[in-house]
Amino acid sequence: TGRVVDIFRSTDGGTTWEPRLNPGAPFSQLLLTNIPFATGCFGSSNFSQGWYDNIIKIDPIDPDVVWVGGIDLLRSDDGGQNFGLASYWYFDVTDPNYSHADQHEIVFHPQYNGTTNQTMFVGSDGGVSRTDNARAATTTADCPADGDPVGSVTFTSLNNGYGVTQFYHGAISRNSDMFLGGTQDNG
Repeated sequence: TGRVVDIFRSTDGGTTWEPRLNPGAPFSQLLLTNIPFATGCFGSSNFSQGWYDNIIKIDPIDPDVVWVGGIDLLRSDDGGQNFGLASYWYFDVTDPNYSHADQHEIVFHPQYNGTTNQTMFVGSDGGVSRTDNARAATTTADCPADGDPVGSVTFTSLNNGYGVTQFYHGAISRNSDMFLGGTQDNG
């Protein structure tokens, strides 16, 4: 079903591990799923991409701030017990809360300090984006609509015309010079 069972933390170099995830919290078992589909916002589905796009990073200043990227980006401020959404892939690309789906990397700015420098970079199937307010409020709204809180973390695309095509499959014609390719979901 693609559900997350738990997140574990070690404070002694890996000798012992403590389960952290609050199973009753919003998104607790959906961290690597397509949240708006898993919660019924866009219909229902058990869709999960935990096999493909997932990243977990700890804030370099505060070990209780945990970032998880699957399809969307989520952040915990209590050591992985509860998570809030920080980005939405299904918004219009001009919306400040939009960050392309399928998260693969999170990198903090070298001078990140969590206050005057909250810059974080995210690598996804859609390229690279940046937030300058990584510590801003997140939300537990799974399907924001008019008047619903969206959270305050904003993203800027750094792609500047970047285009990508990833071929998943291909075929060669036996009788001509024709090649066919099936590309990933970015067109």
